[in-house]
Amino acid sequence: MPQLKKLLKNILGNLYIPDEVLALEGKNVLHVSDTPALLYSDLKKLIEKLNPDYIIHTGDLVDNIKLEMYPNRLKDYRRSLKKLGAIFEHSAARVYIALGNHDHLPSVKEIFPTAVVFSGPEHLEIEGVDFGISHYPPKAEPDGNEAIYLFGHDLTALSEKTEHGTYLNALEHIYIIELETKNIISLNYPTGTNDSRLNKGKLGI
Repeated sequence: MPQLKKLLKNILGNLYIPDEVLALEGKNVLHVSDTPALLYSDLKKLIEKLNPDYIIHTGDLVDNIKLEMYPNRLKDYRRSLKKLGAIFEHSAARVYIALGNHDHLPSVKEIFPTAVVFSGPEHLEIEGVDFGISHYPPKAEPDGNEAIYLFGHDLTALSEKTEHGTYLNALEHIYIIELETKNIISLNYPTGTNDSRLNKGKLGI
């Protein structure tokens, strides 16, 4: 039955949220990146069901608008950004944002007034877990440790676990990290997310 539900969700282009996510009890982190506006309604549903304690977005908050290449689209970017801001700001989560190359710092700070916004790579500790946060994949292997590195931007930089830490590219999947156990749950993005990121086909919103 779960596989059938997952299949139907995929056919309809909706995010499938498995029962294990709905049953989570401990504190957790939700990690997303490079989110086109088409994804926002599914993201809203996930946040409402998961009720994450922390949200980490690793940049390009309105990824269907390539602001770095088309700065004249700032008005459109801000319009969509306000919709995402309403979703994040009305959750109970603590929000961290690592700016992407298609983001606009003044707009992000205005629309996400309670979020912690990073302009470059940062390390922080959340509930005793060490995180490295950046829009871009880490450029060099750090000294061996147990950190979890969160990023996006480049789909060729694959998620993996090494002796140096755990690397999670949220272009590949939406990630939920249980803080007590460091268990990681990956969710597939809805069908069409990558097309929307690349401005292929009709965009929602």
